[in-house]
Amino acid sequence: MRASEALELCFSAKKSEIWKKFLDRLASSKQRVAYYPSAGDDFDAISVLLDSTMPDVYVKPDIFIFSDYSNMYISHADFEKCETTIRLCNRNLRIKNCCELEPNPAHYDYFFNAEYTAFGKQESTGKAFYFQADYELYPVDCIYFFYENVNLLSQFFVRHNVNISHLIWKRDGSGLGGGAIRHDFLVPICAKLKTVFFFVADYYYNWVMKKPVEDDMKRRYPRELKEFIDNAPDFIPTDILKTINWSYGRYEDTVLLLRRKQE
Repeated sequence: MRASEALELCFSAKKSEIWKKFLDRLASSKQRVAYYPSAGDDFDAISVLLDSTMPDVYVKPDIFIFSDYSNMYISHADFEKCETTIRLCNRNLRIKNCCELEPNPAHYDYFFNAEYTAFGKQESTGKAFYFQADYELYPVDCIYFFYENVNLLSQFFVRHNVNISHLIWKRDGSGLGGGAIRHDFLVPICAKLKTVFFFVADYYYNWVMKKPVEDDMKRRYPRELKEFIDNAPDFIPTDILKTINWSYGRYEDTVLLLRRKQE
């Protein structure tokens, strides 16, 4: 299903006119979706993925989707103000045209599984916001879900077969923050959801992306995604296009831009 159709089916907005204009705009685009699980407030993804110095074979996304159940770094209050700013490459980025989203129970089964988290449900958990971010000369469409990653993946991307064109796998929180489950399961999911471009921290590349995932890792995959994962490849052949120095707070990450090899 196209992303615009799935979003319209799964979510409604309190400010319906803003939401409708966005859906119409997305419907007229290529609908390339960039997804960043466990994003925190790392909105540098916008500038990195829209960088004009990318290799010629790279194509830019049409929408950014962020998810993180925790409000440790950014909260629903930041979006409720609507006219506010977020950090981007050590400068402020103004957000506008913000509206809160509500899941449609008929098409999206919202559920918070505390087993996958380190801190449990927080004040912002369960909320979601569409917003535009003014980046350079044009606005960028974004959605921030304060949802647990597995719920968003299983109920939106997998259930409605929404492709992820760009994946950002930088920090999963399993040993560095608020997550209690490693993101190895992103490999077979992205294999089936036709992901082309991967922004992967070098330690994940060397550990998982570079070689097939070992069979015993499947026992640690989320049960909500098990059936989908069991029928998916556990390895994606890729080429390294670029090495990116991507800082986040006090962390300095080396991120590899990978492109799926053409079949």
